[in-house]
Amino acid sequence: MPLIAGTVSEGMAIEFLTYCDIYKDLVTVEDVLANPTTAPIPKEPACKYALSGSLAHKINPENADKLNVYIMRMPFEFQLLCMRQVMAERPTALTPDQFRDWLKIISPVIQD
Repeated sequence: MPLIAGTVSEGMAIEFLTYCDIYKDLVTVEDVLANPTTAPIPKEPACKYALSGSLAHKINPENADKLNVYIMRMPFEFQLLCMRQVMAERPTALTPDQFRDWLKIISPVIQD
């Protein structure tokens, strides 16, 4: 910590070390692609948040089917977080049918 803090500041050092703690427990996108129906969902909200961003960043038309299966297994708020980022940054990653399927699944949650 002192070495990192002396280089980038104490606040940035704390953020970096926190990120490192979260990152070591994350499921990788490769794990998700290999087993979208069984890859573990992290328990910690910070890990779910980080993974949501990672999945949104890595999704593309070739892997969207598998990643979408995993994303739909996540708690609703993290699905929404991920899909909002996908739509903002990679709108062509999902087909209209894939996005429509996700909307059908979450519509009961939204209406409650």
